[in-house]
Amino acid sequence: MWKLGKQINLPEYCDYIDRNRDWIAHYVNLDVINPGNPEAAAAASFENLVYMRSRGLDPMPVFHVGEDISWLYKMLDLGCRHIGLSASSLVSRNQVDDWYAHAWSYLVNSDGLPLVRVHAFGEARYKSLVKFPWASADSASWIYEAERAATMLLEDGRKVNMRRDGISLANAQYVGAMDDLDRGALNTLAATVGLKDLSLLDRCDTDSRALRLFIAALFYKAQVERINKKCPIRFHPPGFIKNVPRTDLSVIHLPEMEFYLVCGTNPLALAAIAFLGYRHVLASFFVIKQLKSSGYSSGYAADPISAIRADKSYAQYLVILEKYLEKR
Repeated sequence: MWKLGKQINLPEYCDYIDRNRDWIAHYVNLDVINPGNPEAAAAASFENLVYMRSRGLDPMPVFHVGEDISWLYKMLDLGCRHIGLSASSLVSRNQVDDWYAHAWSYLVNSDGLPLVRVHAFGEARYKSLVKFPWASADSASWIYEAERAATMLLEDGRKVNMRRDGISLANAQYVGAMDDLDRGALNTLAATVGLKDLSLLDRCDTDSRALRLFIAALFYKAQVERINKKCPIRFHPPGFIKNVPRTDLSVIHLPEMEFYLVCGTNPLALAAIAFLGYRHVLASFFVIKQLKSSGYSSGYAADPISAIRADKSYAQYLVILEKYLEKR
């Protein structure tokens, strides 16, 4: 809404949450975005947070890059135990990790364990997700990588570019010009899902897009599994950070991190995630509404495949995946 220059009515947002509490597990405070004056934005966001809590709601507030650390303390003092961190305005990934370390130093105890549930907005990098004890994270970049830029990540983190239309990406190469090492790694990844013909990925048609999205989702599912094998993750602030850990808050025990693949209204992406059997997905409410109108009432999380198959416009993409891949 900020990008569109539109306003959200806060009371109406609260009314919407109240009406749908049975199926909304988590919801976010209506934060205000103002890159030119982050302190003014933080004050307005906090005012919204106080209002929502006065309505009996418990939203997740968001701490943004550029805001004074005092706002994070105010969230904790208000009793918030589920906080989001947003570093989206930073370009350098090294700066992002430094800022994460600064914020996290206020959110762990002396043993490095989290004092609140913390969500990473728009974060999918392995080294950042495994470094801090996140409760959850989300990312939409996997769609760009797989569908728009036609880029896939291999298990070792290398990028492979699928396009032949002259668009080149840094640190990526075309399938047709891959060296033996990268081709072997891609073959191994493709073999795990029964994809025998790599040339299917090197096209711009719907079949190729669906396959690339599926393999991208597979990559992130495997990444999350590697991270969760390391749980509980502890973060000990580096020596230059002199924050004194809070002693008035109890440790939050996190058996695993939840990573959400954002698909918005992209039917190909949602079908790929369902075919993979992955349940942590952020879909537009309009998608959920459409699936419900198709007559499937048990919900996507209960049975992703059946939910997608109930709607013809989505089911057609499952047919593509079933044509080339082994069901997960």
